[in-house]
Amino acid sequence: MNAPSRDPAFASRMLWLSLALVLLWPLCVATEFRLWVLWEPENRKVTANFIRSFWPLTYNAEFLQMLVFETWRTVAMATAGVTLALVLAVPLSLLATRVLSLSALSGRMDRWPAVHATGQGR
Repeated sequence: MNAPSRDPAFASRMLWLSLALVLLWPLCVATEFRLWVLWEPENRKVTANFIRSFWPLTYNAEFLQMLVFETWRTVAMATAGVTLALVLAVPLSLLATRVLSLSALSGRMDRWPAVHATGQGR
């Protein structure tokens, strides 16, 4: 048995893989993306020195104070981002979802619900 008979989506998969390679190869060439450069001896030395620079760990008061301040800053940014996302997402999701509208509970949605609800349309 060959691959196409075992996998009915084989042709589709090969098409998408080929398309991805055709599109990504020029992008990799244009951005000079050369993964093999990371494994050259001089680059391995640079990487090893970078990793070695983390040891020994620093425990002085100035560093720990900076660490606490930057950690708190990160938590504050994350909280602000989540709050902003909720402030935008909840109303927009309610506007976009007809299932949660009051008219969906009682019947077909009116063309102009706001005008209908205030009685100005009659």
